[in-house]
Amino acid sequence: MTNKRRFVESWMLAIALVPLAVLSSLAQTTNIVVYNFDTADQVNGTAAPYTDAWGNWYGTAFYQVLWVTNDANGNPTSGSMEVQNIYPDSGIGGCCGPQYVVYDQNNGVQDVLGGTPLNGNGTATTNFVVTNITFDIQFDPTSTDTNANGTYPSISVFTRGTAYNQNSFGSVSGISTTNTNWIHMSFPVTPNANWATIPNVGFSHYSTTETGTLNFYVDNIAFQEGTVNFPPPVMSIQKTTAGLRIFAGSTINTFDREQLTSIDHNQSWVGGTYPVSYSYTLKSFPTIPSGSLFRFHIFLVPVNNAGGNSFSNNEYIEYQANNDLWLNVQANNPSNVWANVAFKTNAPNANPTDLVTLTNATAVGTWTLTFNSATTGTLTAPGGASTNFTLPDAATIATDFGNPLVAFFGVQPDSGYGEGQYADVAKISTTGIASPGVPINDDFTADTSINTNIWDVSNSAQPSSLVLVTSNSPWWLYWTIPDFGFGPGTKADLGNTNIPWNSPYYYANYVTNGVPTGMGNNRWMLLNNSYLPTANGLSNGPAASDAFFIVTKPPPAH
Repeated sequence: MTNKRRFVESWMLAIALVPLAVLSSLAQTTNIVVYNFDTADQVNGTAAPYTDAWGNWYGTAFYQVLWVTNDANGNPTSGSMEVQNIYPDSGIGGCCGPQYVVYDQNNGVQDVLGGTPLNGNGTATTNFVVTNITFDIQFDPTSTDTNANGTYPSISVFTRGTAYNQNSFGSVSGISTTNTNWIHMSFPVTPNANWATIPNVGFSHYSTTETGTLNFYVDNIAFQEGTVNFPPPVMSIQKTTAGLRIFAGSTINTFDREQLTSIDHNQSWVGGTYPVSYSYTLKSFPTIPSGSLFRFHIFLVPVNNAGGNSFSNNEYIEYQANNDLWLNVQANNPSNVWANVAFKTNAPNANPTDLVTLTNATAVGTWTLTFNSATTGTLTAPGGASTNFTLPDAATIATDFGNPLVAFFGVQPDSGYGEGQYADVAKISTTGIASPGVPINDDFTADTSINTNIWDVSNSAQPSSLVLVTSNSPWWLYWTIPDFGFGPGTKADLGNTNIPWNSPYYYANYVTNGVPTGMGNNRWMLLNNSYLPTANGLSNGPAASDAFFIVTKPPPAH
């Protein structure tokens, strides 16, 4: 007879009711100046380590950056960086609409400081971390791009990693046009800012309605480091559902993709046996509060029209590619789910244009993108609601979207709330695709692992965000981060002091396939049956009817 175990959620013994974004300082902070703009090198890049210096990443409003002698501290031998922009288009070229995204062009804070790392990692192994970014800013009163209420447009302060990832520190906003002074700004770097080291810094603003010049000066960009007091983690437990769970695990950038890519690069509908379909079945989709976003997508990207960009270890290939067709299922509140079919040709480094939109009461169920011909199709939502679409550029559709073509299925957080959220997937399939393609028919509820003959997970920001869950793993254990020095423990009988709290790995003979992974603001551990405690606390003891869990510092010794 099989012993059935009853599982009880156990919270850690002491819970600090402190928001994660609040840091309590234990010692005097250290101010580390990254850019004081004492010389033109830091803007024009004529000397190391400022080889690339500052410039525009993208946006048509950017005009130029200059080194000027206008210093925030009034130092006649120093200066600042002036950023000049003209909305909607400065006329000097560039992509991606009326905006500027000015940054220190992959120098990186660590490079600028001569290799000194700044610890901004939400999974820090120490509590000596970056707590704030500070700088001085002054608006040029000759700027003509102003708000109707007599303030200057907001300026987002962000960090850019080594790829396309971005994370905002905050925004400078509400500055009166009558304020001609230097203003000192300070933004907190929250402990869930998941960077191994603080990456690049920059300033940006996007607007489709503004016109005129927007010029401002920046000086004394610095980070503050200090020893801080993080609140202890809080643990929860969740019953699993068999299938593929895809977390929006990375917190580096709200546009990060976590996705499966078809190993077979011949998944085109063009020339297939119509109707050709691409479908997936969701078992869960997060409840999205108003104002936030999360999405599940299909990207169909032709290899020969990808502008030479790689289809391996590249989460942004569909954005970089010249041509792309996608389906996005997304939500911005619990009852507002909508799907967009979008399409682009000859538009590298840009998103496609929406063709049709379909709203639905739920994201859970089967979504199917069907092609009835090379240029016509139907989108069908769970419950049967549908809408038809027609692709433009009919004359070139065969050369633009014929095989080889790669299919992507995955998630994107699209908002701070979306980071760490997840969707559970039961099945993904493609039917009728053009020769020599092999149709996909993957039932994740019956799999024992992600099938690497079908799927590549390398085109994800954090490949560990894709987890195949089987019936042999009945529970998820998760807790808040940061959690440095903490670890999980388990036991079967809280009243028996002779049985210690043991690590779950103790019961699995130290097999650690379920090493907890950071997903957004939480760390998740998939509990295999072998990780569950025994009745007598011995690794080979009889099965227990109860299991209690704790996250504690230090972790249990066993």
